[in-house]
Amino acid sequence: MRVTIVVDDNLVLVQGQPETVDCSGLLSQNVHAVQWYDTWGEVEYATDLQTGIRRANARITDFSRFQTYLDTWESAAQRPAAKAASTSTANIG
Repeated sequence: MRVTIVVDDNLVLVQGQPETVDCSGLLSQNVHAVQWYDTWGEVEYATDLQTGIRRANARITDFSRFQTYLDTWESAAQRPAAKAASTSTANIG
């Protein structure tokens, strides 16, 4: 599964499908973005505003640290489908 987390934009994309997700929990870790490619990924760090230094990307093989953002994306992605289903059902009668 392809996952992108863009912290500053509070944006999570799964297979290219975007949803707004609160990513503020990653700000304190100075994370700019996370890229996940099925079995591995990279954490991209933001430039430290105090020092002007940006850490090199870190390669990861465990996504569990970011699973909560994927779970929130899944909940958000299901809301429009549920709303559309209830709207179309309401319009039938």
